[in-house]
Amino acid sequence: MEQKFEHSALDKDVERLAAEVQTYRAERGLDKVDEMTIKSVIKSKLYHHPTVVNIQNDGKVASQIQDASAQTLPDYLQSESPEIKLKVEELVETTLHHGISQGIEKARKAGPFILDAYHDALTAKLYQELKDRGHLK
Repeated sequence: MEQKFEHSALDKDVERLAAEVQTYRAERGLDKVDEMTIKSVIKSKLYHHPTVVNIQNDGKVASQIQDASAQTLPDYLQSESPEIKLKVEELVETTLHHGISQGIEKARKAGPFILDAYHDALTAKLYQELKDRGHLK
């Protein structure tokens, strides 16, 4: 099942991200925007004020991980525990429903590995969304 961006908070974030990506592109004289450009812009948001917190097992079980998570999660997470996959998926879902700022805030509290995995998963999803909306050339 493909997740779509249908929430007003995230719609505003996507529009703001598109503008930030174009500014980033112009500042660096890039001819086109690719997924690495999106990753760099999101990375600047994620790591602007890094917070280190211990990863805690929230007691969720593997059955809560949906088949769709394999499409969202980076390849390197496929061999990780169900709890880690679930945490990253929950962070992406938080972003889809409540906006990038809330997703980032929660991801910072999850520890460095989860934060990096969230960054990778979100980058891929937002890159595709920006392409679909015609913001990328």
